[in-house]
Amino acid sequence: LPFEFSQLGDFKKIGPYNPVPWIWVRMAEQLVARYNIPVLLYGSAVGGTRSSYYSRSARGEDLSNVDPTLLKFNGSPYEVIGRTIRNYASRTGVRAVLWQQGESDNSTHPFDYFDNVKTAIERSRYDAEGNLPWIIAEASRTPNVFYNVIVAQQKLANEVPFTYAGPNTDNIAGPGDRVDGIHF
Repeated sequence: LPFEFSQLGDFKKIGPYNPVPWIWVRMAEQLVARYNIPVLLYGSAVGGTRSSYYSRSARGEDLSNVDPTLLKFNGSPYEVIGRTIRNYASRTGVRAVLWQQGESDNSTHPFDYFDNVKTAIERSRYDAEGNLPWIIAEASRTPNVFYNVIVAQQKLANEVPFTYAGPNTDNIAGPGDRVDGIHF
């Protein structure tokens, strides 16, 4: 706070947390063109984090000593989402959480991934004081695709109310799309 809205573009920060726009500029432009609606994005992703970090921090566990490079304060990474919901989305509204995570969970059992993300979903709905929809992208590439994560992501979309299947971002592949084989 205070709010500073601007048109999203290259080298623009998606506040309050993401320093670069990644693919979200193109997605937002396509939504505006297709549905003729305004689009506001809040960035609350913490790159390189595992689903267990979200679950544990959503339950109040301090993980700042687990990986201080990524988890810079007590409550992170979930609390980045929670603060965004409570401080920003509570004032402007929010249509959904777009979840594009899974690359760091290549060794996570599908049931554990499901439980971890479900905990974060439930906490976000508590913070939003309602059934905040989640859209779960299929995302596992590191640069290999890990089907254990994909199975869990599909299970979340199929079994958790107000949770929907998002795009398969593992299919975005090619030298122009994934320079490092992982991130587009």
